[in-house]
Amino acid sequence: MAEIATVAPFTVYERYSYRDATGRETTLEQRTYAVRSDGSDVRAVDRYIIRRDQWARFRFINDIAAMKMVSVDLFTGSTTSYPMDARGAQLQREKVGSACAGGAGECDRILGYEVFREMSTTKGPEGETTELEMWKAPKLNCYPLRVTATLKTAKGELEAENVQEAIAVVPGEPDPMLFFVPPHYRERTASEVISETQRRRGGPSACPECESDPAKHWDAVYRQRSGEKVARIP
Repeated sequence: MAEIATVAPFTVYERYSYRDATGRETTLEQRTYAVRSDGSDVRAVDRYIIRRDQWARFRFINDIAAMKMVSVDLFTGSTTSYPMDARGAQLQREKVGSACAGGAGECDRILGYEVFREMSTTKGPEGETTELEMWKAPKLNCYPLRVTATLKTAKGELEAENVQEAIAVVPGEPDPMLFFVPPHYRERTASEVISETQRRRGGPSACPECESDPAKHWDAVYRQRSGEKVARIP
């Protein structure tokens, strides 16, 4: 078994923006990402979709102490829970406790932390590309304090740009409330959460998003991890 680097506990507060090809902001997010020294982590998101004038609030929790992964949707009062086995806990620690050598590329400082620039480009099935620029902080388990994702069409034209930027870092064990799961929330599958969101917003009774590939995928994963036999995960 590979040796895992010591996990540095911290909490980072971030601003995330989505911009279209004209530079206009379409979605804004305030994010909180926190890591405990046992390797558990949580990402809390407050998302504002400008054109719809809608808020979404949710948390994704990987809790090694409780041996479970939970998605918490605050708008619908929903939880979607998955059990975590020993292998899953090991992979979670390895993911959070990753180390980066640094020093090989361009370096800078963000919020007092030394960061190293890492670039990558991926190509989609239609020839579109995503260019990713990350500034990783070795003292924060290589967590990126600034990320810019630039999406371009197959012709090289700008399609969108997403920017994630840390605005504050607090070292040490995070607030336990970030990992709190309200006991009165209702357990739902991914498609049930989508359907309940639509119902509460007064949308039509039909729910095409509930039949989308991502919803079907996570519903199948949910059933499988709950012990149900699933022939195939889409």
